[in-house]
Amino acid sequence: MIAFSAPPSLHIYGPITIHAFGVLVATGVLLGMQLIKKRGAEKGVSEAQLETLMHWCVIPGFIGAHVFEILLYQPERLSSEGILVLLKFWDGLSSYGGFIGGLIGFFYYVKKTFKNPPLFYLDLILQGLLLGMVFGRLGCTVAFDHPGGLTDFFLGFSTPEGARHNLGLYEFLFLLSVVLPASFWAHRKKLGMGYQTAIICGLYAPTRFLLDLFRATDRYDADARYFGLTPAHYCSMVLFAYSAWLFYRLKKGAITQKIA
Repeated sequence: MIAFSAPPSLHIYGPITIHAFGVLVATGVLLGMQLIKKRGAEKGVSEAQLETLMHWCVIPGFIGAHVFEILLYQPERLSSEGILVLLKFWDGLSSYGGFIGGLIGFFYYVKKTFKNPPLFYLDLILQGLLLGMVFGRLGCTVAFDHPGGLTDFFLGFSTPEGARHNLGLYEFLFLLSVVLPASFWAHRKKLGMGYQTAIICGLYAPTRFLLDLFRATDRYDADARYFGLTPAHYCSMVLFAYSAWLFYRLKKGAITQKIA
């Protein structure tokens, strides 16, 4: 069992406090952006356009992450705090909500600005997103904000009720040891357009589905469930179906690899 204590925070002024989670998320965003710029330069994409594209992903992503969290994970807050709770973007984030929001901004800007297929730029963006997620899940690990059920597993984190799975830790380890290396391998092999996206989605979706099966159900803050499954379960099924469809299309040669 791993002894858990909340990481130290730095109080700046008034309500402004710097937490380890926020520092790690910000680090992930910055490093992910640098990786996207590097990959873009390798493919001849304008850095200025990529920076704007990243803003169109990050800002709607954070908005989507919060709105998704409130509507599907904490709907009771709409009754207790009113609709203005949707504007508290710092208070409650869902990773899948972030993906959805980011994709909306991504497709809007790509369709408006670029000539190449969206999949070409999605390959670029996803590897940077993946690097950012590694740091984000490390933040979830130290914050212990994804508690699982009680366990005697040696990686369980101590709580007053007993050791619990730390699902942020498990996802961090999987992203760091499997998904990120697979993404770099796909880049080195110079696989065609779409393979990077298919590999990342195909690895992440079933693993996230499995991890959500271990979510705590006996706590006051347990995730909302719909027909026995969390919102992330349904999103994972959609994501895996997309990955399988994309692999099928790639193997059939139905996706053109011509780049302007």
